[in-house]
Amino acid sequence: MTSLSDIYWVAGYLEGEGYFGYGKANGHRSKSLTFKISVGSTDRDVVEKASRILSGIVRLHSNGNGIRNGYAKKQVYDFTIHGSKAIQWMMTIYPLMSIRRKARIKETILAWKSYTSSRDVTKVMKKSSQVIEEEKKKREKENVT
Repeated sequence: MTSLSDIYWVAGYLEGEGYFGYGKANGHRSKSLTFKISVGSTDRDVVEKASRILSGIVRLHSNGNGIRNGYAKKQVYDFTIHGSKAIQWMMTIYPLMSIRRKARIKETILAWKSYTSSRDVTKVMKKSSQVIEEEKKKREKENVT
């Protein structure tokens, strides 16, 4: 079982460095969607800690050997969790996230719910665009008042 302090730690880390989202699996021609949380960093130990908590697999994203434009390139480590595991984590950390992250998580969960009931990629992507526009209008209205 994941400790409360680990949940808080991973929520803070993903707030600053994480990506929550979805898209067509394996490219634009796919007939299925993938839902994910991912993060990348040059700090291997931090990515590994997040990976242990979330049960992801860390991979080396780019080779850091060499010089580019006069600067040493660092290695980048990343990991991604997909599917229901990603959705479960989004639901777990949702109350701890900022307004912007909550909006993205909410959009992703709504798309997941719609997709799991219909399996219609086109419908989900169209509905998602509508949700995004509604959320933008809602935030703009809140900022005005």
